[in-house]
Parts: sequence; C-alpha cells; structure tokens
Amino acid sequence: WMGDLLGLPGASGVLVTGGTMASTLAIGVARFATARNFGIDVRENGVQSWSDDKPQNPFVFYGSSETHGWARKAAEFMGLGNRAFRRVPVLPDYTMNMAALAAMVAADRAVGLTPFCVVGTAGTVNTGASDDLNAIADFCRAEKLWFHVDGAFGALAYLSEQLRPQVAGLQRADSLGFDLHKWGCLPFECACILVRDPEVHKATFAAPASYLASATRGVIAGGLPFADRGID
Repeated sequence: WMGDLLGLPGASGVLVTGGTMASTLAIGVARFATARNFGIDVRENGVQSWSDDKPQNPFVFYGSSETHGWARKAAEFMGLGNRAFRRVPVLPDYTMNMAALAAMVAADRAVGLTPFCVVGTAGTVNTGASDDLNAIADFCRAEKLWFHVDGAFGALAYLSEQLRPQVAGLQRADSLGFDLHKWGCLPFECACILVRDPEVHKATFAAPASYLASATRGVIAGGLPFADRGID
C-alpha cells in the first residue's frame, strides 16, 4: 500500500523501529547489490573478501553534510567505518551540491575506492531542505550507483499534490526509508523501508533455518516473509 502511494508499486518492504533502521537496512541492500554486480559474495566473505586472491577495494557511499546521523551509525555498524560515508558539501539552500558529488565520486574511483550508493534527503532535520532528487536519480543512473532516499521527515509530503514538488524524484529511488510516526500519525516508533527490486531485497537478508520452516496451516502458513527483509 505504501509503495503504491509513494510511487514504487510492487516494491518490497518491511516495518521497522525508526528511520535509522530503515535507512541502515537500505544501505545494506545497496552494498549487497553492488558487490554482487562485481561478482563478490559479500554475505559469505564480507566487505574484506578475505577468501579471494586480492582484497576488495573499500566501499564508500555519499550523502550531503546535512544527512541525519543514521548514516554514520550505518557506516560504523556495517564495518565500513565512518570515513566510508562521504559528506558532500551543500549549496546555500542546504541541498546537495551536485557538482561536488560528481567530483568526489570521480576522485574516489581514481584512488581505487568503490562507490556504491548516493543518499538523497527528503526533508533534512536541520532545515527541512530536500535535495534535488531527480538530479541525484539521473546521476546514479549514469554512474550505476544505488539511489537511496532518506524520507524520514519529508517522504509523506509526496501524498499531497500541493507538496509533492518539494520531493519530486522520490519515486525514482531504488530504496526509500520513511517514518510513519511523524506525518503518518502512528505511535513512536514505526518506520518503513521500501526496496524497488523485491528479489535483491530478499537476497540480501534471507537465511533459511529449520525453525522457520514453512507450514501449510496456521498463522505461519507460507513461511515468515518478513524475516527475509531485514535482520529482525
């Protein structure tokens, strides 16, 4: 339902505790998808790829300097390290400087780093500014990078025809995290992650176990699909 409302029909998703967890899971999906494109099994070998003949170049991702603190937590939690989150300077209106982003990605690739994701913010905490999400979407498509939107504060503006232009481009995201305990009027804490590609979402987290065996009857009929969409 939320995928349909926010312009991502058919997306996979799961409810989580807050915007931090929603976006952290999204970065995990982005890293998995990029690693798989390079032929790296990040789930088996991790970001260090220690079983390969040569180590994997460090993964890095980007967001404006106004990005919420979840991005640093995610970088540290996933073992990428704080320096893997590349802070892009902002323009006078506090939106991401796209020229600076392009220069940073090019420079990082030149020294052997592996960019894998750009985070656009729909409604920053400090000022309420929304990045130019269409421009970021175009950039990510050209550079073959994952496009994640942190819409914890502003994503639900998309539901209003009057406010939708402020978050234009949100519907082009590969993944979207947003809070339902803000404009959704649900109790704290309730947030959601949507991933455009259900297959890559499941492939990132699914871990079959005997105690989660499928059954044909009862409340567990068909298995537990939500266990395949996150770490909970």
